[in-house]
Amino acid sequence: MNESESEEESERVNTELVSLYIHGSAEGNPRRAGAGVVALNKNREFMFSIRNWLGARTTYGAEYMSLIIGLDLLLRWWEVEKLVVRSNSRLLVKQMDGDLKVRNNKLHNLKDEVDQLIEQVEDFKIEQIPREKNKEAIRLSHEGISVIGEYHKYKEPDPSKIRVK
Repeated sequence: MNESESEEESERVNTELVSLYIHGSAEGNPRRAGAGVVALNKNREFMFSIRNWLGARTTYGAEYMSLIIGLDLLLRWWEVEKLVVRSNSRLLVKQMDGDLKVRNNKLHNLKDEVDQLIEQVEDFKIEQIPREKNKEAIRLSHEGISVIGEYHKYKEPDPSKIRVK
């Protein structure tokens, strides 16, 4: 590797460990829903954030959709070795861990979609966090509700820092 390649590699966002903070919100059940996602690398450097309008969904449907949207975008742009998803949704975390069975058919289909996406990650973990530690994803999901008809509004990373597959 020459010096310019070494400098370029060192400027890329470290994707050895990525934290994906997610939240789905719905006003009423089902009503207008939004998703919020924030991705940080192991050095807690910003990778991207998303606010997304989801149309009519339940709160739990919005939680799953925020996870799907975050995973999809993350895995399109980066090779990720280890991924920790952080959510304040107890139900989502318990269902993803297999501690609770998914009984709703629509949620079951969404979980299947998540399972397919996480197969692309070598080491996947999901954990429940307090709402206080998920404020930005919550804020973005609420913004997503209010931007009716606006999909995938995200803050893109610097293209020079994207690790191409």
